[in-house]
Amino acid sequence: MRICVGCAFPGGPDAAITDNLEESEMLDYYELRDDGSLEYIAQTRKCLGGCADLVESIVRRGVQRLIVKGMFPGSLLRLKNAGVGVFLAAHPSVKESIKQLHEGTLKEISLHQFSKIGRKRKEGV
Repeated sequence: MRICVGCAFPGGPDAAITDNLEESEMLDYYELRDDGSLEYIAQTRKCLGGCADLVESIVRRGVQRLIVKGMFPGSLLRLKNAGVGVFLAAHPSVKESIKQLHEGTLKEISLHQFSKIGRKRKEGV
């Protein structure tokens, strides 16, 4: 399964997931195998203008699952329409969040849950 995580510089499995996907410094791509082993396959940096659209770049890499702490509603809608499952990180660590995704303990964000998640994040829950 191909996974994408938006994280802080310098990226990698030991990095922290950024609070908002659109504000991520890096996009890291992983291949998660059925046995739980993880291969770090690519990293892209966000550029300031003239670059490919963030959602389009994720979709074009064949991502099946995206792990976030937060994101804009328009991005969520576009990812869902492209068939990408978006999961809410319960831990700030990339490595721990991917482990939880493999274990099935991360919750997938649906479109109708989005406003509720945004309110909780603002309230510090």
